[in-house]
Amino acid sequence: MVPSKISQAQEPLTNVADLRIDDTVATLGIEAAKRGDYGSSIELLIPLFQQEAGYVVPDHNAIGYWLGKSLLEAHTARNALHTWHRTLRTLDEESAAWSLTADAFVRATFETNTLDYQGVAAQTYLTLIERAGRTSAFPEPIREAVQQHVLETAFVLPDDVKRRIGLDPSRTIRHRSDLTLNASAGEILAAWWRKQDRSVASASNERLVEHLSRVADARASYMHDEYIDARGRVHIRLGPPPITLEVTFADYPVIQREIIRRQTNVTSFDFSPGIYWEYDELGTEAHFLFLESDEGDTYELGTVTDMIPRHIRRNFTGRSTNTYAYLRSMEVALRQLSVYNPRYMGRYAEVENYIAYYNTGGGINFATPGEQATKVNQRNTMEDHRLKRIRRETVGAAQSNVDASYPGLDVQTRWARFLEDDGTTRTEIYWTAPADLLDPRTAVDTDALDVEDMEVDAESITGASRIIANTRLEDSEHRTALQANKQAHVPESVESNWFPAQTIAIRSDKTPFHLGVQWDQRLGQNAESAGNLLLRRSTTRIDTLAQLSNDASSIEMSDVKLVEANPDALAEDIDGRALPPYPREEVHEDTPLGIYFEVYHLMFDENDRARYTIDLNVDRVQPRGGVARWVRGDEELQTTTTTTNETTQRRTNELFLLDVEAWEDAAENENVTLTVRITDEVSGASVERDLTLSVVRDEE
Repeated sequence: MVPSKISQAQEPLTNVADLRIDDTVATLGIEAAKRGDYGSSIELLIPLFQQEAGYVVPDHNAIGYWLGKSLLEAHTARNALHTWHRTLRTLDEESAAWSLTADAFVRATFETNTLDYQGVAAQTYLTLIERAGRTSAFPEPIREAVQQHVLETAFVLPDDVKRRIGLDPSRTIRHRSDLTLNASAGEILAAWWRKQDRSVASASNERLVEHLSRVADARASYMHDEYIDARGRVHIRLGPPPITLEVTFADYPVIQREIIRRQTNVTSFDFSPGIYWEYDELGTEAHFLFLESDEGDTYELGTVTDMIPRHIRRNFTGRSTNTYAYLRSMEVALRQLSVYNPRYMGRYAEVENYIAYYNTGGGINFATPGEQATKVNQRNTMEDHRLKRIRRETVGAAQSNVDASYPGLDVQTRWARFLEDDGTTRTEIYWTAPADLLDPRTAVDTDALDVEDMEVDAESITGASRIIANTRLEDSEHRTALQANKQAHVPESVESNWFPAQTIAIRSDKTPFHLGVQWDQRLGQNAESAGNLLLRRSTTRIDTLAQLSNDASSIEMSDVKLVEANPDALAEDIDGRALPPYPREEVHEDTPLGIYFEVYHLMFDENDRARYTIDLNVDRVQPRGGVARWVRGDEELQTTTTTTNETTQRRTNELFLLDVEAWEDAAENENVTLTVRITDEVSGASVERDLTLSVVRDEE
């Protein structure tokens, strides 16, 4: 029974308020927590915690850790999380006490589903998991806690990341004792998790929050003696299954009547009941059959054949009772599975038809039960191996439901980097979207709108909306360095087929750096109008960008920017920076286009002039038809244009028109790579950038 004063646990208790922090009192409180006397522990530790939240008792860790543990056990989870959070802010992040408290904070946040702490708990998790490769100096419980977090992440890792942290992808990892991590594993894992955060506009890593929530569910439902069984591992990877089924033999009279009564060596306990999970939205191969382990506490992946007792699924001969029992048992199992998945229908029909024909006496060339059982067993083995392979290829390591509830926004993008005078790199991201796909009325199910909550008349929704582009700059470890947003208004009617190209610019002085952009289309022209309803969402990442060099002794150039241009642009000497960008992926043959780029750090000759040569190479890959493609591959067409310029400036810019109409023989969706190479004729140094287009031929 918890003392009533625990409900006011955050207030100092008068009978110990005048105690100074000393190890004797702190130890008494900690020992009380260890023996389960949480009321006494809270009474002793609260005043000490209020004096010094980060106080650490030698050999006992932080008093904040034990106070939080007592509060949690006393069913005051929010007070416990507040205590741990405050403790973490005062402890040294490199200390063992911090790691122990962080583990407790992360676990409890998601086990109690305390939503308003999940964002900060996810960030704490990232700091904790960074220690994965360097916990050797920590006490064993802390090492095991960190390794357990790594194990739970390993279930969702792609093979290339597993290799980078020291794991063998070909080995199944089921327990933390299977982990062999290199020294940089923690930093790699933390950076990978930051990279998974596609919700740029949110301060919380929603994909990591989803993962930690799944882990908490799996630990609560599918863990036994610190071992997460196959159901838990699949749950962590894919989330809760939409379709579940218990595959059992107990409710089928045929098992009792024709197998158990006829077989002195078979009992109902010999059959392994199964649990079937299906993720139908991922395809017909995304299903799993779990069978109870011999110990009875856990479930592992199995096959239909594994459900049948071992001693009746071998030595198929003639008309033996074992053979007939195998076929009857297989019929019962496949009948249940075939209702949910068509992959089992063919197998079930084959067994059912045979048994029905067998019971009528068969025919001259009718297969014996032994022959049929062997055939069924071979087919099961072949189909199950095939299922494993296809499921591995199609389902992948993990699937996320983050953003699954929002329709996609068809955003097309390009980007280019430019060097600023102060040495920073300005990255410009250009984007657009098809105008006919921006109408809010095509994204909104007006019958489902809660008009009262949204303060909008569902029947009078207009075509006006706005698109908010949220941009996040990340450092080399995917930590957020800068976040910004820019809004574009979408009128009720857009004059062209495409929304006017927009530009996002962001500066960085770090290398490498990463960018993430999230576009949210919302109803109305501002946050107060039309309920601020989210209509569509799209995200993209631009990873591992290098900062442009600010070394004045070495030539540098910007990326190549694709712009809308025509001959008048050159004739009027228009600054290429003022031309609208062309973000679209496809280029039509009648599209007037140009390329713009900048050159930096040109060297002067003895006359204080710079000379540089521009080589523009157009590389087209044109598919051949029929046998020619099989024999000789695709045809490559190359053309190169060269020009040499002089300038009195160390940095300059260039604008070239592209004669897209000259590619009139372009095949549908032909890829064209433009490579611009700049050679400094004074220093002899060179630099190049390229740009890829997909040419679309207009139908006549």
